[in-house]
Amino acid sequence: MRDKSLWRQVLVQTPVLVLLSLADVDFDPGLTPRPPGALTAAITAVLWVGLLWQRRRPEPALMLLAATLTVLAVATNGFSLLGYAVVCWQAYFIAANLPVRRKLWVTLLLLGAVGTLVLSTVRSYFFLHQILGLDSTLGLQQFFVLYSALIFITLLSIALCWQLGLRSRRRRLRLEELHARAELAAVTERTRIAREMHDIVAHSLTAVIAQADGGRYAARHNPEAALQALTTISHTGRDALTQMRQLLSVLRDDDTRETSSSPGLERIEELLHEAQRGGVHIDWHETGTRRQLDPARGLTVYRIVQEALTNIMKHAGPTDARLEVDWSAASSVRVSVDNAPGTGVYEAVDSTGRGLQGMRERARIHGGTARWGNSQYYEGGFNVTVEIPT
Repeated sequence: MRDKSLWRQVLVQTPVLVLLSLADVDFDPGLTPRPPGALTAAITAVLWVGLLWQRRRPEPALMLLAATLTVLAVATNGFSLLGYAVVCWQAYFIAANLPVRRKLWVTLLLLGAVGTLVLSTVRSYFFLHQILGLDSTLGLQQFFVLYSALIFITLLSIALCWQLGLRSRRRRLRLEELHARAELAAVTERTRIAREMHDIVAHSLTAVIAQADGGRYAARHNPEAALQALTTISHTGRDALTQMRQLLSVLRDDDTRETSSSPGLERIEELLHEAQRGGVHIDWHETGTRRQLDPARGLTVYRIVQEALTNIMKHAGPTDARLEVDWSAASSVRVSVDNAPGTGVYEAVDSTGRGLQGMRERARIHGGTARWGNSQYYEGGFNVTVEIPT
């Protein structure tokens, strides 16, 4: 009962094959119709098994069905509705399920159908010639017109079933493609959420650790500075919590999502203030005319600046830094962050070293570039430069 489609096929296939086998008319040498015998029943049973086996092993089952249909054609003195129906179904099955490049099955199917009909035509002609004495030209012409029409209708039916099979195949492939796209979109969204969570958590915790370490040193000599550090920790934690809620709200139903916009260029000053509270003295320069970025690119610029400042607080501690946002190029924006060598006052923060690669991945999403190396403003310092098309 696990495979419901198998049982549906059994329930449909069984009565159809039985009715078609009973509907076949065979004649004895005296032109007396005779009911299906043991051979017809055996052929029907083999066809029943072959059609079910076709679900698991298509090609061996096709060979079995072809051999069985050949026996049916040889053993029947007349046109077999059972064989006709099975051949049409095989045309549909081959087109819908087997690769299109396997044209051998198409050729065999057509040759088998035509050959069977020709064999049936020749046998019927000699059979009727002996019994009825079809000696007149008119009778011969009527006979071949009838069987020519029969061959044409059979081939037309095979072509129609083939086209229906191709249509079913295209529809199935389209659904599979849509399913694959949905899975890819889900993976992409999970990757985006993971990257955003990394940036939010890494930046916030780095700022919190820096403020906590600074507050610990300041508590002995400057209680006011220690109080300011605690205030900064509280503000940073709340802001990180808000961003996390916005980020994770995409996993909820539409009616419960938080609709606050993602951070962009307008919130870069907040990052600079947080870094300054952590002891990083930043000189900010913006050249050219600022242009409106779409939310995705605005978020990318924000996260890149955030990651660069986080790395400064992690690895350099209180130091001097320079942020430059250059809009001079007509089709891109360049963000450059430099920092002087750190004083090493704060304790080192564990890092997986993925921050720079994360910036490069963010830039590549929009067709941009990211590079890093020695700073040209601070001797012994570090520079990160990212350029993103606008």
